[in-house]
Amino acid sequence: MNLTPEQIAAAQKANLEPLSGLTNQALQSIEKFVELNMHFAKQSLSDSMNSAKKALEAKDIQQLLAHQAEAVLQPMAEKIMAYSRHLYELAHETQNNFTQSAKQEFQAG
Repeated sequence: MNLTPEQIAAAQKANLEPLSGLTNQALQSIEKFVELNMHFAKQSLSDSMNSAKKALEAKDIQQLLAHQAEAVLQPMAEKIMAYSRHLYELAHETQNNFTQSAKQEFQAG
C-alpha cells in the first residue's frame, strides 16, 4: 500500500489536533501539581516558623514536649493526608481527561 504525500500530510494534520489537546491537558495537570506543591511548601514554612516561635516560648521540657505533640505531630499528619488526597484527585482527574480524549478519538476514527 503506497500512500501519497497528500495522504500522509492529511494523516499528520488529523493527528496534530488530538496531540495538541493532550499536551494542553498534560500542561494543565502539571500546573495544578506545581500549585499544590507551592501551597504545601508555603504552608509548611509558615507552620514551621510558628512552631519554632512557640517552642522558644516554652519554659521547661514538659511544655516543649506538650507543644510538639499538640501543635506539630497531629497537624502534620493531617496535612500530609490532605496533600495525598489532593494529589490523588489530581491524578484521577488527569486520567479521566486522557481517557475521555482517547474515547473521542476512537469514536471519531
